[in-house]
Amino acid sequence: MIIKEVHLYTNDLNETKYFYGKEMSFNIAEQTMDSFSFKAGDSLVIFHEIKNEKTCLSLCFSYT
Repeated sequence: MIIKEVHLYTNDLNETKYFYGKEMSFNIAEQTMDSFSFKAGDSLVIFHEIKNEKTCLSLCFSYT
């Protein structure tokens, strides 16, 4: 299976961007006022902000 893009939603875009950009060291590819993206292997991961919603997400990457 090849995943080209995955779209995910967060209620705290800044915290999510900090975690993946700084803590996990992914290079932020693009960002707008309500989204950002980064490459994970050949896949593009795109986070969108969704306000006034509780979200629960765990996204795991395996490097081999």
